[in-house]
Amino acid sequence: MFQDGNRQYLTRAWMNEPDALSVEPKVGRGQWNGEFYVSFGEGSHRRWKDAKKYGFVSAGGGDWYVNTLRTLQPDDRVWVNVPRQGYVGVGIVTAPAAHRDEFEVHLNGMPTPFSDLEVEAPEVFNHDHEEFFVAVN
Repeated sequence: MFQDGNRQYLTRAWMNEPDALSVEPKVGRGQWNGEFYVSFGEGSHRRWKDAKKYGFVSAGGGDWYVNTLRTLQPDDRVWVNVPRQGYVGVGIVTAPAAHRDEFEVHLNGMPTPFSDLEVEAPEVFNHDHEEFFVAVN
């Protein structure tokens, strides 16, 4: 996030700090900055409003969709993009990935099972769909 006066800008992750960039083009890939990108597809199984309210990112529908979440570890920084909306947030991972039935959030300082939450996604508890969650601040 950058600030210019009273305006704030949310930007993509830099491969290097802007002042460290050379004006000469380099061939090859830059060094990875250690940050992650998650595509948060909204639908009947997940809503960004729920994720923002309770502090998580989620994915489901097969290993291909869940594998990125499984690599996230506490203190990793994650950028979240909702398709057709753009980047909606950036946060720090606070707990590794957990299946919906094992995932907990902290409400009023108390661990609360995800199944006890009131959510807007109507199909999030459908057991035909395996959803995984990562806690994010």
